Amino acid sequence: MRRRPPLPLPTWSAGAIVAAIVLAGCGAPGPPVVSAGPSAPSAPISPISPMPDPEPAVDGLLIAASGPIQVTGETGGLVAFPGSPDEVAAVATGGGRIIAIDPPGTAFTADALASPVQWQPLDLSGVDDLSTLVAVSPDGRRMAMVAGGLQGDAFDLVIVDLPGGTARRLRIQRGANGPPAWLDETTVVTDVITPDGASGIAAIDVDGGAVTDRVGPGIEVAFSADGSRVVLIADGGVVLIEDAAAWRSGAADGAVRLPGRPDQTTERVAISPTGSRAAVVRSSTAGPTTIEIWLLGDGRWANAASIPVGGDGPATIAWLR
Repeated sequence: MRRRPPLPLPTWSAGAIVAAIVLAGCGAPGPPVVSAGPSAPSAPISPISPMPDPEPAVDGLLIAASGPIQVTGETGGLVAFPGSPDEVAAVATGGGRIIAIDPPGTAFTADALASPVQWQPLDLSGVDDLSTLVAVSPDGRRMAMVAGGLQGDAFDLVIVDLPGGTARRLRIQRGANGPPAWLDETTVVTDVITPDGASGIAAIDVDGGAVTDRVGPGIEVAFSADGSRVVLIADGGVVLIEDAAAWRSGAADGAVRLPGRPDQTTERVAISPTGSRAAVVRSSTAGPTTIEIWLLGDGRWANAASIPVGGDGPATIAWLR
C-alpha cells in the first residue's frame, strides 16, 4: 500500500475562487529570476505524435505561492498579474480559462481570450467545504474540485459548469489522496485509496459518477489538452513523462525521467496544452521551493529554467498556453 503525505486541504464556510489573467507581456516585468537548468544531457523520448514545435519557450507558466499570481515571460522574468489578490493558494487553467483560489473566500473567473479580460463572480455559496485541489477541463467549460478531508472513507468531487454555472456533487466511495486532473472533457482522474486500503489513480466519469480504479500508475498526473501525453509523480517523487496510452497500459519503457536532487521533494507537476512543456514544483529543507521548466526540442527533454519562489505555503502551477 502506498499513501502520499497529507496535502493541505483548508475548508471555508463559503468558498471562493479568484481569477486573474493577463498575457505574459503585460505589466512591468520583474527582475530576471530564472537561471539556466543543469547541463546534464536529457533522455530521449519515445515517439509521440503529433510532435510539438521545435523551439518551445518558457513563457506562460502561472505560479501561485502564497502571494499574488505571477507568470513567466519570454525573457525568463516574472510578470505580476494586475488585479491578482495579495494571496493566492492555488491556480488552475484550461481552454483559455483561469481559476485561482484566494484564502479569504471571494469567487471570480475570467476568460483569457476576451479583450479586454472581464471578471465574473463564480457563485459557490452552496459548497461549504471548498479546497485548493482544483482542475479546469481542457475545453475550459468545467471545473473539478476535491471536497472533504483527505484519506478518509469517501469524498465529494464537485463539478462546476463555467463560467457561471451551478455546482453539483458526486459522492465517491474512495479516500481522496491527491489533486484532480482532467483526462478529457468528461473524465477526471485522481489518486484515491480504495476500500481494500490500496492507493492508485482512478478515473471518474463526471456525467454519471462511475469510478474505474487503477487506470494508470502514479501519485499525481497531468495531461496535455488532447490527452495524448502525461506527466506524473511516481513513487519516491520521481517525475516521468510518457505517452498516455502507454501509461494506461502500465508500460514504462518509453517514459522519460526528469531528474531532481536527492534533497528535494516533488510537490506538483504541470504540462502545457500542446504537451511540449512541463513544469515541476520541488521543495527542499536546504533552500527555497523551486519551479523547474522542461522543454521538448529535437525529440529530447531539457531543463531550461529553475525559478526560486518564496512564501510559506505550497506552490501551485498551471500553463496558460
